[in-house]
Amino acid sequence: MKALTVRQPYADAIAYQAKPIENRSKPLPVKYIGVPVLLHAGKEPHASGITAVDLAQLTGARTHTWPDTRSAIIAVIRFGGFHLADGDVHWCCRPWGQVPTRVQPEVWHWQITDVQHLAEPVPATGALGFWTPKEDVLAAVQRQINLERTTA
Repeated sequence: MKALTVRQPYADAIAYQAKPIENRSKPLPVKYIGVPVLLHAGKEPHASGITAVDLAQLTGARTHTWPDTRSAIIAVIRFGGFHLADGDVHWCCRPWGQVPTRVQPEVWHWQITDVQHLAEPVPATGALGFWTPKEDVLAAVQRQINLERTTA
């Protein structure tokens, strides 16, 4: 099983089912569609400096219950698909989907279709892109949720 690191506050937005889109510069590898992926909250905050309060104002998300966990697995998610973002003024995936810019002319929206939040975060060191967690991390996640159910 693979994990994907997302920086805060976006990791919490996904884990608490407020954010159904992950913006990336590349298409989602097809092998990750429909399979469980561990959501890892990164150690560092998002480079933009955006906070959970900012997200609440922008999107109406209820962020007051988000714990801002760092360096831990916080959920198991599944991706349903992906698409290239369009630059139309009526862009898709509002308010979470980014639009192409001169700096980033290609933006892909990875669609998150299932989220199982973990009651207890599992500490782990993340990495860029998809990465493989250590066995003790996988075992700790498995003790909390039935991974068999996520693959059915």
